[in-house]
Amino acid sequence: MSLNRVITLSMIAHLIFQPYAALALIVVDEKWGTNALTIALVALLAINAGWEWGLLAAARGNRRGLVAAAFASLIPALGAASDVFVFCPSPCQGMWVPNSVSHWATLISGLIAIAAVGLFLKSSSKAEGLK
Repeated sequence: MSLNRVITLSMIAHLIFQPYAALALIVVDEKWGTNALTIALVALLAINAGWEWGLLAAARGNRRGLVAAAFASLIPALGAASDVFVFCPSPCQGMWVPNSVSHWATLISGLIAIAAVGLFLKSSSKAEGLK
């Protein structure tokens, strides 16, 4: 797997995470109010900033950027997994369909991105070119 494919898969996971985050922010605002929403927005900003830095650094050949992008993919995947398997197993009765779709899409795309980074880093011949 090439570095460009790994970055593309991580970028797809990043884009799929955005609707999931928006729907999660609606739930946070409804359940816990403005203070919790502010904290959630700051956390979302930190996740997005780390993810985007990792993708940009990986595109320039930085191994640490690739690892950062993998960890940034892991955070939403864990959140989506907790939603899918713990808080509201599918089919969830208390949730509308876009939430369920975004949970599964975020989980699957995040796992694919993490696996792609792992496979790329494991293949030492390609990963040796990274700084």
